[in-house]
Amino acid sequence: QVCGASAGSKRNPESSLGLRDIIASASASSIFSGDGLDGHGPEKMYDGKLNTNWTEGVSGNGIGENVTFYFDDTYAVKQFKIYIGSHFSEGVYRQNCRPKVVTLTFSDGSTERVRLDDTYDEQTVTFDRYYYTNSIKLTIDDVYTGIEYLDTVIAELDFVAYRP
Repeated sequence: QVCGASAGSKRNPESSLGLRDIIASASASSIFSGDGLDGHGPEKMYDGKLNTNWTEGVSGNGIGENVTFYFDDTYAVKQFKIYIGSHFSEGVYRQNCRPKVVTLTFSDGSTERVRLDDTYDEQTVTFDRYYYTNSIKLTIDDVYTGIEYLDTVIAELDFVAYRP
């Protein structure tokens, strides 16, 4: 097999691209707007800045809330990198909820459910196979509870993608 496809159906990916290279648009099921800062939209998850973030904006801890990333083409994706929580400081990190379990849904309907560690560090998740997709939806399934706020926060996210 080549990249999870049957032999001969796809060529090997060559050089990797990041989310900022392939993103066409992003949408979120909700966005927090109650602090007067410069927004918490999904674009903050791939702006390359740890001190900005997407924060869901519903009552409660955000279970079921999601962000969908639409790509400019179909890509082979086998890995993603994520910084969960707010990264203004380690103290602020603990104040808000952080995703514990997320489901990634690819454009063909296939899914990967991933458990994340409660760490201030970057996490890298590698799938068993490549997903050929033109969008990825990330849904919050469970959270690490914040000590002060119920809002769930993701600081940065990046997909490692290849042209098939």
